[in-house]
Amino acid sequence: MGDLVRGFTEDKEKLAGQWDEFCGITEKLDMPFFYVPGGHDTGRAETLGVWRERFGPTYYWFVYKDVLFITLHTYDTPDFTDGVSRRQIDWAKKTIADHAGVRWTFLFMHAPLWRGTPADQAAMAEIEKAFGRRPYTVFAGHWHRYISYVRNGREYYILSTTGGANKLEGPDQGRFDHVTWVSMTDEGPKIVNILLDGMLTRDVYTDVHGRFNRFFGMVTPEPPTKIPFEMKLSFRPTNPYKKKVSAKLAWSDLSAAGWRVTPAAASVVLRPGETGSIDFKVSYDGPADKLLPPPVCEIEISADGKVMRVTKRRVPIDPERLGVVERAPSPNPEAPEP
Repeated sequence: MGDLVRGFTEDKEKLAGQWDEFCGITEKLDMPFFYVPGGHDTGRAETLGVWRERFGPTYYWFVYKDVLFITLHTYDTPDFTDGVSRRQIDWAKKTIADHAGVRWTFLFMHAPLWRGTPADQAAMAEIEKAFGRRPYTVFAGHWHRYISYVRNGREYYILSTTGGANKLEGPDQGRFDHVTWVSMTDEGPKIVNILLDGMLTRDVYTDVHGRFNRFFGMVTPEPPTKIPFEMKLSFRPTNPYKKKVSAKLAWSDLSAAGWRVTPAAASVVLRPGETGSIDFKVSYDGPADKLLPPPVCEIEISADGKVMRVTKRRVPIDPERLGVVERAPSPNPEAPEP
């Protein structure tokens, strides 16, 4: 899924050494190894040049046993940032149209375009539309975290690492070193993930787990339009794990006169698949110039007596609607980690 070498150097001798080392590993395989370019591999003119000298095109297709394989180059932009060119989009659409009779298609890319910039998402939507009702499966990398999705009725995967930089927090967080094994059957692909010490199912960490860990099922109300205001802020988390999960919620940044949150803290324990309910009453009756920053809710999620994740959410307000010119901080002050 790309980022096969360190890259990030203009020294061709160093680049040659990196590729010699990597290719020395793949040459030992009994099966062919097909290369997908990442930012480390093709993220500047020098590394892109070395790639083309060694492997040729940065995006390509082939058919094997009546299955179409398409690899994309997600750094196909003039400034080497993530994205795909108009030429590549048209090429992908033509490739899909030219192979309408295959029994399945696998689409590979480094950066997950469907979770990228608006331009990335628009490009992905064009490619997805070209498939029509045909079956296909998508694989990406880049995020160093495993996440499975169901999108347009098809399976999409962001793979974790195979020895690259990784916090290795474990399957509960989608962070582990693995190889994804795909067995093509008459009914479609069967997918498992192989660790050094065993196998993991394809849905070990899904986008539902990701949303639970990042945002904890927050129900956002209609933002108030005048001061003073009072609103109900609710959390409706559903535990996606196969074990009991607990969470503690505590509000801070209440020093500004006028802000009140009741209660100031709460906790919940959720069995597997269970949905919880936590409600807060939030109000502000102070002056407009003291509105910001709004209070922050810190959410600590734990299982088996171990903290799995700490995330934060601010009270969702629109300061412009309230007559405050300065923009409020992001609803999620924590960096939007995948």
